[in-house]
Parts: sequence; structure tokens; C-alpha cells
Amino acid sequence: KNHITELTGIALQQGNNAVTITGNSFFFPDPLASYVKTQVISISTSSGSGFRVDSNYFGGTLAGCGGQKSQIKVYGGAFKYIVYQSNSTQTVSISGNIFRNIHLEGVNIFGSCCGMFNFIESVTNKSIIHNNYFGDSTNISSVEYGYPISNYVPIELYLISCGTPWGPYDLSIRNNIFAGLQFRGQFDLFCTNIGLSAPGGNKVDFKHNQIGGPQDSSIVNYSTFFGIRGSTLGNDMIVIDSNTIKNVAAVEAHTIFYDRSVPYQTLSANIGLIVRGNLISRIRVNSSQESDGIQIICNGKALVIDNEIHTISTTGIGRVCGITTNYGGSAPGHYLIRRNFIHNLYNLNPGGEVRAIQTSMNCNVENNMVRLALTRTDKVWQGICAAYSCIQRPATPPIIATTQYMLVVDFRTPNTIWVYVLRSNKTHRAFIPM
Repeated sequence: KNHITELTGIALQQGNNAVTITGNSFFFPDPLASYVKTQVISISTSSGSGFRVDSNYFGGTLAGCGGQKSQIKVYGGAFKYIVYQSNSTQTVSISGNIFRNIHLEGVNIFGSCCGMFNFIESVTNKSIIHNNYFGDSTNISSVEYGYPISNYVPIELYLISCGTPWGPYDLSIRNNIFAGLQFRGQFDLFCTNIGLSAPGGNKVDFKHNQIGGPQDSSIVNYSTFFGIRGSTLGNDMIVIDSNTIKNVAAVEAHTIFYDRSVPYQTLSANIGLIVRGNLISRIRVNSSQESDGIQIICNGKALVIDNEIHTISTTGIGRVCGITTNYGGSAPGHYLIRRNFIHNLYNLNPGGEVRAIQTSMNCNVENNMVRLALTRTDKVWQGICAAYSCIQRPATPPIIATTQYMLVVDFRTPNTIWVYVLRSNKTHRAFIPM
């Protein structure tokens, strides 16, 4: 229950091969106090392959995540449920696991702070992470983090974390569910976090994940929230497709954030990053910083297409953006933003801003539909902050915006809608009475 050295429930090291861990329940009937590092399952090998960690239960005080919440308190160390480390070229499967009925707490001792909490950590060349369930869509606080107000500890919390110094890397994150998560702490929350330092040839796909349940504020974080976050180097193929991120409340939010900053001289002529068919909705923030539906930092070619982003609001003086791109490629058209639907973005602070699309240089913006200044109930919001349908940063070289129709409520003329039509880098607007 209380330990001052490292503690591991199941440890598989060099010499093990093709081990399957399935159908187990991992729970703490008594409170756990960890002073160094606790790992429930640890697989660390340089030559083994064929490992599977599938269909297990983590949490509670009884089998099957039953009973009361597991009470896990960490003093200056780290707590991890599943850790897999290997430079094998064979695929590891971490799928179908359930994490729920969990209470986490970090405690500051002698001025030090807790390192991190990781639920799934995979450091290897090939991973399949499918159909895991973090929390419970019917319980608003199935997994929670709390801290004594007088003993605040800043940490980072990762539900899925993947990365490797080896390459090429092949990662699939699909059909995972995150819901009923309440984190009361000034730390960054990462539902999925990818960090690949292998130079080029990596393939990563995020598909059909659901972040946030049906209830309002299904995920709450008292600091910065990242739904899908990643960074890669080199000529990679990254696909973020058909994910749903909804019902999140945080101080600052970046629901999809991908950094593919690579040197210009290493670029491929092919599109290396595709963000397609995602639904982002009902995100509430209170920040002096920028919160985004989709934020892309990419020196290579990127395609942002067929996404719907709506009902993102803030009460802070920060900026709400539907789609934000930074840097851009070395030639026109390296960014293509096409057929996205952005609506119901609003800022309740007079000092804030709303920007549907904020682009960088060398960006084509085509056939998007934007409706700003509507609240989450589709009422006209008559605020007084600035609203922009499309804005470029920096101003040169110019973006190319063609046949783009944008419906924007004019803040300075209440109950008025203008249709913006952008052709040949010129803006025309037509009045439509409401």
C-alpha cells in the first residue's frame, strides 16, 4: 500500500516473447501511496515480439472496475498503468482495455512535484491501440484528479502517449472512447499525445476516436486540454480522420493540434498531413490565450478538408479560432483548407476575438462555409468583440481564396447577415435582411 521504491504489478523483461495479458482486473482495494514510480504492467525488451495487452480492467476496489474508486496518491513520482518499450519491428496490441472508477492525486513534498500519470505508454516501432475506454459516458467523474488546495502540484496527465527514437514508425489509434473525466489541477491533459523523433517514413493514423461523452462538460480540465496532439519529423504520412471531440470544458483548449515542422530541404512533393471529416463541438474555455478547433504547424503539404467545427465559446479575453495554420510550405498551395463548415463560434468577453479561419502563407482556402456569431442555441449573439471570417498572418505572401461563401453576422449592425464571397483575393459582400 505504501512504498518508497519502484513497484510493478506485472514485469516482462528480456527473454519473454509473444505474451498475452488479457481478461484481468487490476484494482486497489486499499489506498495506494507511491513515493517513486508505480507501473501496473511493464513490458521492456529489445528482442521480444508479439505482445498483447487486451481486454483488461483497470480501476475500482473490486474486479471489473467495481466497488469504490481506486485511491491513488503519488508523492513526487509517477504512476503508469500500461508501459511497453521495445525496438522490435513487430506490432504490439493494446486494445479493448477499460479504465474507470479511479481517483488520482499528486502531493507536493519538499517543493518537488509529481512527474506524470500515464494510462497507456507505448515506446516502440509499431503499435495498435484500438477500442480502449477511458472513463464512463454515464458517469461524469468516472476518472478524476483532485488535489488539496493548500498542496497544489503541477503535473502532466497522458491517457495515450506514444513515441520512439527509432524508425520508421507505424501507429494506429482507433475507436477509443474518452468520457466522464474530471481533472481539477493546473496541469496539461493529453487524451492522445504522439512524439516521434525518428527522421521520416512514419505512418500515423487517428481514426474514429470519440473524445467527450453525451453530457455537457463530459471532460473537464482546469488548465490546457489537448484532444489529439502530435509532433513528427521528416516525410511522414499523418491521417487524422473521422474523430469526434465534444462537450469539453477547460481553461484553454486545442482539440486537434499537430506539429509537423520539418526543414524545407527535406520536404516531399506529397501531402504528408491530412485532417479530414472530424467533428469538433461544444467546447467551452476561459482563457487569455488562443483556443483552436484545429491547429496545424506544418512546413510540408497539409490538407484540412470536410471538418465541422461548431459551438466553441470563451469567457476570457483570448481568441477563439476554428482552423489555425502556422508557417506553411515553401511554395503556394502547400496548405489546402477546403469544404469545412465552421459555425456558432463566439466570445463573451468584449476584449476577445473570434476567427473562423486564420491562415499562414501559401495557403489555398476553398469552398468553406462559415457562420459566426451564433450561440450554442442558434440565437444571434450581439456581442461587441471583433469577428473575422478569414484572416491571414503574416499578410504576405497572399493566400488564394476562391469561390468561398461565408455567412457572418455583422456585430456593428445587429440582426444583419452579410454573405462574403472571396474571389481573386478580393472580398465582396451582399446584404441579407434577417
